[in-house]
Amino acid sequence: MRDVKKLFVCCLLTAMKLIADPVLIESEAGANYAVDVDCEDSFRNVIQHISDCVQLVETGAEDANGILIKKLASGPMSVKLNKDEKGGRDYSLLPTEQHQADMIFILTTLADSSLIKIKGSESSLKRAGNRINPIHPLQFLMFIFTNERLKVAMVNIQGRSWVWKEFLKGLTNSLKEESALGNIMPFAEEFANTVSVPSAIILPIMQSEKWENLIDALIKHVPRQPPSKRYDQ
Repeated sequence: MRDVKKLFVCCLLTAMKLIADPVLIESEAGANYAVDVDCEDSFRNVIQHISDCVQLVETGAEDANGILIKKLASGPMSVKLNKDEKGGRDYSLLPTEQHQADMIFILTTLADSSLIKIKGSESSLKRAGNRINPIHPLQFLMFIFTNERLKVAMVNIQGRSWVWKEFLKGLTNSLKEESALGNIMPFAEEFANTVSVPSAIILPIMQSEKWENLIDALIKHVPRQPPSKRYDQ
């Protein structure tokens, strides 16, 4: 079992906001893990959250949402999130209510907030981004482009060059990573059907791995629900 004193100090530092999430822990087998914590949460909740995660690590169990524990390959900066046996994100992992809330928060903040407000929300955006990291990028896109509010948000973000560049970079990098693992094309047809864009438009772009073009095509071709006929109405 873990050193209780070391765990207590880690929790204490976290609750006092002297360190930022994620918190590093180590299993009996010597495997390193990172646990997301909310630095604005109460001391008791932080302790309970990390203790629960420690127990999961020690017993070899996984949490229900697949987002609490992140195994580290070779130190804090090399994080493998919710990888399946092939090394890619699990496409079958559907966004939970927490994931959905995080995605809505990220998209609407980037779409509607001023640069100053976005900067002030940077830590919250980072935590939300960490929590949705296990979600397959196609599941991320399907959630966005089947949600009328987020369709509008994507158009608004695209029109804000100072936000769009970084957002698009993170999204296309995720698509590139999964494509390199053969973890995109098996789901391409289902993806096209879900977002209601003809596969004749979507599949050639995905096959050529032109991910920025894919995002542009989704913004252009994903239909809106009536009565609205424009993204800015």
